[in-house]
Amino acid sequence: MNLPLPQCCSGFLYEVMSGDTLYNIAKKFGVDTKVLIRANPQISNPNSICPGQIICIPKESDAVKDLHLSTTLSPQIVIPGRPAVNVTKCDNRIIPMLFDIFAGAKSELTLTLQLHNHHMHYIVFEPKDVGIYLDAIGNTDLQHLHVLGQILLRMGCEIPYEHPGNGCWRYWSAEYVYVGTDLRDRLEADINLKKAGVEAYNSILAMAPEKSVSDVLSHIRDEELLHIDVLNKLMQKFVLNDCGNLEATQEESKEDIKKE
Repeated sequence: MNLPLPQCCSGFLYEVMSGDTLYNIAKKFGVDTKVLIRANPQISNPNSICPGQIICIPKESDAVKDLHLSTTLSPQIVIPGRPAVNVTKCDNRIIPMLFDIFAGAKSELTLTLQLHNHHMHYIVFEPKDVGIYLDAIGNTDLQHLHVLGQILLRMGCEIPYEHPGNGCWRYWSAEYVYVGTDLRDRLEADINLKKAGVEAYNSILAMAPEKSVSDVLSHIRDEELLHIDVLNKLMQKFVLNDCGNLEATQEESKEDIKKE
């Protein structure tokens, strides 16, 4: 089912779960039901929403205020209830892995810059609706970067944007960012990078770090899984099911080639 996506969002995006209604979602996030409905004009029948559908939780909600998102320039795509960073001990087993997911080739730093690169592209080219989502996901990845940095600092490390590789430590490189050629290519690259991030978080969690660290990393991992789902929905809507936008993507690619 090709469900409509919100065109814009002042707060954060939420994926509808089985059994959800707009009424209980509004209650869960502390927002008036009428305000929630107004924030989601893409929903033709407020009494009928489907699991997997993406909706906007507006800035008026208590959840947005708790996340301090109401004053941000752009929304994030988050899961409410992000745990506080509370590290009580250094764990040398996972420090190299944390550095790798912080500033490695397939890291939150790479994700943040790659998604914002792709977002800027779709400020200029169609489909511009894609840019809204890439911006929101990139903003969330920037928050992930901040959280990982706090964990490393609390474990007594500095954060010089280095990562382990081939028997030595390397500085992060802009070569890690994949610019891409067209919409399909960029979305596939973003999805694959997100999947690599999920595998990295699972590897760290398999080391059984202290509960406070595990809770934070599990939350970030789950947000990455949500991002993959949103990116797949964008792929379905704008590449696989929408011939008009696919043609626009092909024209965009031709323009890129001309500039080269």
